[in-house]
Amino acid sequence: MVYDSLTNEPVEGATVTISSIPEEQAEADSFLEQLWDNLTDTIKDLWSWDGAWSNADVAVSATTNEAGLFLIDVDEGITAGEYILTCEADGYYTYSETITIEPNGDSSYSVFHPEAIYIEPLSEDNGDIEAENAISEAENITSNPLEAKIASLVDEYGVIDTGTETYGDDSSSGSEEEVIAQRITGLLCVDIYDYDSDGTDELMVLRVEPGSFSLGDSDCGDTHLIVSIYEPSDTEAVLADEKKMTLQCGLASWTNISSAFHLFRYLCYPGDDYQPEGMEYPVWLGLDYLYFSSHTSGTGGKLSVGLVALSYDGETLSLADGIEGIEVPSENYVAMYMAQNDDALTNLTGRIVRNGYTGWYDGQKDNGDAFYEYDFQSSASGEFTDYTEYRDIHYSLLLFRFGLLEETFRSNYGDMNFSSVSGLAEIIGLSPSELYRSNANAEEGITDLCSIQTPWFQSGIMLTCEDNTGLLDAYRS
Repeated sequence: MVYDSLTNEPVEGATVTISSIPEEQAEADSFLEQLWDNLTDTIKDLWSWDGAWSNADVAVSATTNEAGLFLIDVDEGITAGEYILTCEADGYYTYSETITIEPNGDSSYSVFHPEAIYIEPLSEDNGDIEAENAISEAENITSNPLEAKIASLVDEYGVIDTGTETYGDDSSSGSEEEVIAQRITGLLCVDIYDYDSDGTDELMVLRVEPGSFSLGDSDCGDTHLIVSIYEPSDTEAVLADEKKMTLQCGLASWTNISSAFHLFRYLCYPGDDYQPEGMEYPVWLGLDYLYFSSHTSGTGGKLSVGLVALSYDGETLSLADGIEGIEVPSENYVAMYMAQNDDALTNLTGRIVRNGYTGWYDGQKDNGDAFYEYDFQSSASGEFTDYTEYRDIHYSLLLFRFGLLEETFRSNYGDMNFSSVSGLAEIIGLSPSELYRSNANAEEGITDLCSIQTPWFQSGIMLTCEDNTGLLDAYRS
């Protein structure tokens, strides 16, 4: 098939020719001339020769149809070898390349040529075609308000580069290598998807606004995550709603602190008691987050693992549910909290970092299955005998409210290795699709969108920024 190299459209009326290579034909003719000259007159009288190597003097052609297709019929008497394939068409440069013809063993031959031939328009036409393409691209962006909004938001907020890099801290000399706020400021990922199941795609945007970052600071800064939903209109994308979430103590701005968040989208079936009316599998936007501090003396370190989910109904972006578990081995204490209202979104990891309960159930025993707490210092044996209950019953039951099943449980008390550099990085790097499974059992299931991870390693941190959607890659340096 023959295509226009600029438009990718098929070219009709192009002439495709297979001909012998001039050098090979001349060499063969010279050989035959010498052979002819050395023959006796008696043999010459029996044969006749016109002075040319017939098998080398090949030139067979075909013309492309409206679909750009051509079919070349190679004579049975052709000699196997290399030949020249050329393609010519009005308004285009001549295309040429070497092809191979091989015998099939049954007096027929196979012609090996490219499945598609792309020919370039003449220079005088290139400018017009490129201009038309540019106009078409501009019109396409204008006609797609969601993509136009992405470009506008990138201009306004900037985009966060993806990749992994390390930052060191030499406490003995007092020198520090800062993770400056600008490094993780801007858009981390965008997603175009039908979040309210109305048949029309919306634009989801995650923007990061961190505080000041410096390894070893005594007071670590917070990191704000702003999730926005834009609805398309005839001319532009309009902001429908947005929510701010805040990770207390940010992302590893304190020595020996490791943290991460992972944003994901999934189809949720949380059970009949929580099923939104009229939606078979509502789309929820989940944020999985983790905070680990190895400052604590004794067994392990302080660990906080949480999950909050947002839902969009076409007008409002709402907190769908939230759970947060904490473990303090040095105090023989574990607990599980349930989100009570939107204040929980701006107080993620707040209980373990700053002893804040705002937005979360505060530990009253009459909250029933909404809260779990165990202080095994006061138990008779002094051992954490209820760990299995905490992990397999309370956590799993609370997770079911999200329409999710547990694949991997992160805990100081399990088999996970929080003490090694590689182990910590692996735990923090676990994606939602590795941690959870959707109850919906749908083909789409869980879709990982983006994350920022900062595991601590010996004398510094390793910063990893990931964007799985790829929709911002064109804007990154």
